[in-house]
Amino acid sequence: MVNFRAFLPDSPKVSRMIYIVLGMHKSGTTLTAQLLHGSGINMGFDLNDGEEDYGAEKCEGRLLREINNSLLGSKGVFSLDVDVPQHFLEQSLNAERIGKLIEAQSSYPDWGMKNPIQTLTYSFWESRLPEHKLILVFRSPESVAKHYIRSRPGYKVYWRALATWKQYNQQILKLLSEVPAQERILINYDQMLKDDSEFKRLEKFVGKPLVDQRRKNKSKPAKFKARFKPLLLSLSGSQKLMRELQDAHAKDAVIHTP
Repeated sequence: MVNFRAFLPDSPKVSRMIYIVLGMHKSGTTLTAQLLHGSGINMGFDLNDGEEDYGAEKCEGRLLREINNSLLGSKGVFSLDVDVPQHFLEQSLNAERIGKLIEAQSSYPDWGMKNPIQTLTYSFWESRLPEHKLILVFRSPESVAKHYIRSRPGYKVYWRALATWKQYNQQILKLLSEVPAQERILINYDQMLKDDSEFKRLEKFVGKPLVDQRRKNKSKPAKFKARFKPLLLSLSGSQKLMRELQDAHAKDAVIHTP
């Protein structure tokens, strides 16, 4: 069995921390990772071997994507079509890959990783990582679904986006209940775009000033008739789950105050 902690140099002079950014696609995980990387927490996309442009845009490493896609058998699969197998795939191979990723990143005092589908594979990673903290990011289901139908208009895609949002955010709530409060934070991405409260909470959580890379949201509204959207939101159960996330966020904001 691989001793994953052995990949981290044993130095009492260096306080190391790993930050794992988890959350649904289109929910602000990229901006969150960019805030960390731009502030000295290496997010690993400089290891992309010729994919620098992709890594810089998405702020995620190639090896990280390969591991998660391998675990789920999801390489080349549209994000709304990813299924979680009963048992993760190629477990021995991916355990070795995780060791290599840790080794490659271990020269940095603080580092992290971000890949949305890791929200679905985190249970495989958890025991294989050295000490780490979770940054859990959520956004309203309607905001996420709107992003998907900009490029793929239609009710079917809207419905699939809501179902996938529910799958990811049920996992977020599960992690909130399982991980000690001081080892995770819940960030409301919609709120982060509105004011500085979430930005300051994140700064305090990581214990260092962050370089603000937020930009005004100038995206164009999706061309999609609103007639059935309230019904789809209600039937999907996403509105109820959103209320649960908001309640959990209110409690988390008391724990992690700016």
